[in-house]
Amino acid sequence: MKGVASRGRAIRRTSMVTSFLDVTGESGVHCPEDPSCNPRSDARPGSGGAPAGALPSGAMSRRVAVVGLVAYLAVLASLTLGASPGAAFTAVAQQARTIEGLAWVRAGDVERTANVLVFIPLGLLLCYALPRVPRFLVWLLCVGLSLAVEAAQVALPGRRPTPIDVVTNSTGAAIGVILALLLGGIGRLRARRREGPQRVREQ
Repeated sequence: MKGVASRGRAIRRTSMVTSFLDVTGESGVHCPEDPSCNPRSDARPGSGGAPAGALPSGAMSRRVAVVGLVAYLAVLASLTLGASPGAAFTAVAQQARTIEGLAWVRAGDVERTANVLVFIPLGLLLCYALPRVPRFLVWLLCVGLSLAVEAAQVALPGRRPTPIDVVTNSTGAAIGVILALLLGGIGRLRARRREGPQRVREQ
């Protein structure tokens, strides 16, 4: 009788553990009694249970991306709506011309390069902050922000909005979105490689 009671307790403990794993999503088998029950129906095959369209959490969490985005926007506002950085561009161009082979660099070249670089983080961070928004729409948001900045500069003394600024900003945002796509692809590839040996062991 003691042996039967011990086996009964062991079976109950196993059942409780299995139920817990099913609820938390850690078990590979879910609701075997009810075929219609599929807690992970929104998962994409091969994505390790991540919702379709979501970026891998290993690269950057959404919370980190949102915090980084807020900090970035504060810096962007100071750069684009504050005093004109024209003197800084001129100084950088003069310094660049002292390097052999860069005698052609002018302040305008430095400004256009800066306009591209400053919008790369925007495209990248927005992709992680808005993981379910299509990447093309993320890029359009960046373009819209650039247009808003140029419109605001109309009323600012010492600022001269130009269409080329929107073009260079949009180029930088596109680079940021592409980087997010590349990082997402690398993360998913690594996740699949980690899942492969686990599936073999489970089988």
